[in-house]
Amino acid sequence: MAPLVGKYEQLINGVWVDLSSRASWGDAGSPVEISRGLNDDGTPTAGTMTVVLENSDGALTPGGSGPWGPHLVRWRPARVSVLVDGVWRQRFYGFVNAQPLSWPTGRPEYCVVTVTAIDIMARLAAESLHGISAEMVLATHPIAYWPLTDSGEPAANLSGETFAELAETKVGEGGEVSWGGGVPLPSDSSGGVVLKKRDLDNWSYLRSTATLPLPATWAISVHFTPTYDSAGYGTVIEVGDDNRQVAIVWDPDDRKCRAFVRGIDAATGDSYSWLVGTSASAQPAGGAVIRETLTGTSSGTYKLGSAASSVTIVDPWSIDAKPSTLPSVVCVKVGDATAGWPGEVKHLAIWSGALPSLPATLMPSASTVQSWVQQLIDWAGVSATATTRGTNRTTVTPAVDGASPVGVMGSLAAGSLARVAVDAAGNPVITSWDYLPTPITGPSGEIDPDVEWVADPDGSPTMVTMTWPDGKAYRAIRSGERPTELPGVLPYAIGASVAEWVIQSGSDAPRISEATYDLATLPVAAAVSLSVLEVGDRLTIDMLPLQLPAVPGSTYPWQTSIIDAITETIGADQWTITFRTSPETRDRAFIAGDAVKGKVGAGYLAGPFGPDATGAWRAGEEITAARLNARQYPGGQIQAGLVSITPSAANVDTSLAVSFPTSFAVAPKVVVTADTSVPYSEVRSVTVSGISTTGFTLWINRTNTAATPVEWLAAS
Repeated sequence: MAPLVGKYEQLINGVWVDLSSRASWGDAGSPVEISRGLNDDGTPTAGTMTVVLENSDGALTPGGSGPWGPHLVRWRPARVSVLVDGVWRQRFYGFVNAQPLSWPTGRPEYCVVTVTAIDIMARLAAESLHGISAEMVLATHPIAYWPLTDSGEPAANLSGETFAELAETKVGEGGEVSWGGGVPLPSDSSGGVVLKKRDLDNWSYLRSTATLPLPATWAISVHFTPTYDSAGYGTVIEVGDDNRQVAIVWDPDDRKCRAFVRGIDAATGDSYSWLVGTSASAQPAGGAVIRETLTGTSSGTYKLGSAASSVTIVDPWSIDAKPSTLPSVVCVKVGDATAGWPGEVKHLAIWSGALPSLPATLMPSASTVQSWVQQLIDWAGVSATATTRGTNRTTVTPAVDGASPVGVMGSLAAGSLARVAVDAAGNPVITSWDYLPTPITGPSGEIDPDVEWVADPDGSPTMVTMTWPDGKAYRAIRSGERPTELPGVLPYAIGASVAEWVIQSGSDAPRISEATYDLATLPVAAAVSLSVLEVGDRLTIDMLPLQLPAVPGSTYPWQTSIIDAITETIGADQWTITFRTSPETRDRAFIAGDAVKGKVGAGYLAGPFGPDATGAWRAGEEITAARLNARQYPGGQIQAGLVSITPSAANVDTSLAVSFPTSFAVAPKVVVTADTSVPYSEVRSVTVSGISTTGFTLWINRTNTAATPVEWLAAS
């Protein structure tokens, strides 16, 4: 290959600036170091790039007096490219994270800045998700937001602004305040705050611990579940000061919401209350979660979300000198401060300006691996576009509370047998299990002295338990020696098949897990073919030493692996690339019609997704003539799983519907066993009823309401 030409750029003040002449490309300096891909456990890792830049003139000093100085801010984009065969090929895209200055010679006239950039995975790893509903609201940038799903007071404001929490305020002896109760939304992991008044003289409500600046134009949204009786009339939320307020009120008699502007007349001291909105139709009866909104402007125009139209307060009210707009500084109240109100409240948000578009359920439209990865990126406020190579699989709603976006991405990947990694352009790419490109064969050469032929002791678990966010679980077992956990992210039946594939396919055979190539010394064609490889691509390592196991029909041993991580060193006349790989188990999957992989009895296995040779094979089972002829597994003759059941009350029979991952041809026999250390003393009975080809009803009776794992086995 021709002498190496590299380029290093930063986006400074909106313009890409070529800083290559300042980079220490030579052996005397520090080459550019790049790493990206997956961790050893398959989860996405933070990609990094490090480069040393000459800064004796101070031009790259953050905050310096030069034209660049004021714009050398953290998180500005940076990229590295290499000229190969007349084409600039990008090797890294990320964001400047650190840029310390140093004087390596000890002389003040020579200064360098060591720039470290990270890719979006590093930025996403630093984030912590509050939950789906909260992230949906926060993405709209409210000036105040109280989810009210806290485990106790005070209720936190998550908007990022320095506004107040909400604390319980008692009237009289006070009523009851229950945290985390009520009816959860599909996007919630718990309910909201439930207010219960004792009587007409004793109740509790929530009040902000400090005032909140309110813009001239504002919008409010709240979710609540009222009490559907005459005692349930009252204020759900109120915003204002002691003299002027706006309130959303629930009227159980006609199941409608009403909005009022109310206060005290400064001239007379009399109270006033102006109706500015009534629901156009009745809300659903009995226990439904209601979302109500209210907007207001400095001109005195108000719009209740469920009302048919807006209302503007004009004459004759204005002649009484009664203000039609809210004060600029307000207090926020949840519940009725005057008479008490019984009900559940959650997701109270206030915005400056117009009401943002949000689904009533606060659930995003994401339903696939790619759309969820994109949603996580958007929540983090990072500009990037996710793409998929292969099938974009449908998912269940993942668990996100308290996790990082990268952690959720790792779960989506692990549970669907995919890989999620950032490519050289800085965008996340999902490589699904069925993406099977033609392998690129690396040129043969010397063996890296650090390379080993070694087995992965954890590569082949003997017990796999897959657990879904709703508590449902499936367990595939060969033995209990090497257990592993997998997240349930696909629909149950497909997820169970994935668990079976993982336990049956295995990946603990000895192998070479790394391959290093010197691209600067290779022919151009070979350098190009290796430089375009990304995580999830296939690499064949050819002409391995003869001490390794022979490959039938080949003179030298070889292996094909999947790329998991890429590291590069780029300098003057230096460009080395190292691929860390994992075993290619997909080569063992049976492919109907394939001249080789479609051959019965050749050691190929039923894959984890979709129909297979018989339509009823257990994933990972070898497809043999004997099994085909005998139809050993029609309809899934033997299936097992693990579920969790929680009694509704002590000493009360409680049922749970259990579905088979694959329907049986005929109704099977079912055996259930409680996984418990207190049989008979607390767990009094576990039994089944209603066995069909698709499932059964599980029953439990115990002396308390503790959740109980129950293993089941079905055979026809």
